[in-house]
Amino acid sequence: MFNERARFRLHHPAGTIPALAEAPPGAPRADLAERAIAAFARAPANVAAGPVWDALLAGPQKHLVRWLARGEAEPLAADLAALGRSEAAQGFFGGAGQHRRCAGDSAYAQLLAAWTHDKLLSLAEAVGAVRLELPENGAWGETIAIPPADLFAAIEIKLGCDLSPPTHVGAFLGIDAGGRVLQMRVLEAIHAAWRLKQIADAHGFGRVCEIGAGAGLTAYYAALLGIEDYTIIDLPTMNAVQAYMLAGSRIGDRVALPGEGRDGAIRVLPHSAFAGLARGSIDILYNQDSLPEIERGAASAYLADARRIGVPLLLSINQEAHLPTADGRQASVPELIAETGGFTLLSRHRHWLRQGYAEEIYRAKGGEE
Repeated sequence: MFNERARFRLHHPAGTIPALAEAPPGAPRADLAERAIAAFARAPANVAAGPVWDALLAGPQKHLVRWLARGEAEPLAADLAALGRSEAAQGFFGGAGQHRRCAGDSAYAQLLAAWTHDKLLSLAEAVGAVRLELPENGAWGETIAIPPADLFAAIEIKLGCDLSPPTHVGAFLGIDAGGRVLQMRVLEAIHAAWRLKQIADAHGFGRVCEIGAGAGLTAYYAALLGIEDYTIIDLPTMNAVQAYMLAGSRIGDRVALPGEGRDGAIRVLPHSAFAGLARGSIDILYNQDSLPEIERGAASAYLADARRIGVPLLLSINQEAHLPTADGRQASVPELIAETGGFTLLSRHRHWLRQGYAEEIYRAKGGEE
């Protein structure tokens, strides 16, 4: 059905593959766009984003940069309300490129649906909503036949809350689960939020800081699962996406942007703010899908600053593929840690949802035991 490399994206035998579905776009919210524009205007103008993000800022995200810089709320709101098919969403939320590829390549569209379904089942297994099958013995290929709606409902029961994605941001591709379209980034965010809550509860912590937050979905789900203090650190353009996503969601009354003069439990801040965070103000530093991708010196600086401001724990969910860049190759998180120093590895294992990704927990030397 799929070539060998595509099959190795999946954790389970392929069953009946659900049809690929598109979430409806949201109604554009100019008020949310205006908040994002105001915060963008307060952010530093010069950003060293690294080769991957420099290319995105100059290419797929150039219209986003233009609307933010010019204060054009209406086109910005229209784009973000349909973020799943926006050019700007490339690399973190599907985007126009994914739509074009699926429209022109039915095999890839089928793979995307199967991959999303596979992640949904993996999430259900991770949280204990369904049992793990044993390939050595016993029934095999049964859990992949559970309808997506039933899998998602079982996950919600296990985690004790409504996990519906925000509806004001849509047009993303995924699979239908009883009237709710689930995109793979939604599933990855639920898993990450669940892990953060587990780690926080195990250590008596409650304050999380995420570097490189994508669309902001992990913060959204972490808040739903009970993490009350969450800080996002990212590029100013991504801050605008996160502001729109979070401020218009069920947890919108808890969101604070720079310069708003409000105390929010969920803060969306530009990258330059990290070094200035108060010592002892963060318990867990979390990163998924970005430390290897940003400029190597910037990644090392984040780790050094984390030690300086006294962050006890680091949760990393990242690939180690050493992908080529314009000026060399990406560095893995273990390599960055070895170069920077100051952290001890507590655990390392394969990621439940994403083949080729490692989940690691590090403790800062001299930090929480």
